[in-house]
Amino acid sequence: IVFNMYRLLDNLSNNNVFVKKNISYMNIMSGCCLAIAIVCLSIAFVWTGTVYVAVVGIFMSLVVKCVASVMEKAIEMKSELDLTV
Repeated sequence: IVFNMYRLLDNLSNNNVFVKKNISYMNIMSGCCLAIAIVCLSIAFVWTGTVYVAVVGIFMSLVVKCVASVMEKAIEMKSELDLTV
């Protein structure tokens, strides 16, 4: 997650906001959050404190996935705008 976040922030700092790679980075981060949530849910039978971490992981996975979808639509709109101008 941290490595993909670094690559995403590096692209953003280089003014490469609307590129497809950023969407793939966010999708990978979303999948990692979901995987961590699943692992935490499986550990919840032994230690119940991980249920909270699992809920946060699922929530973050959904948030990152929504942001990736919005970014994908923005990239499509930007490419259409570049073609019309």
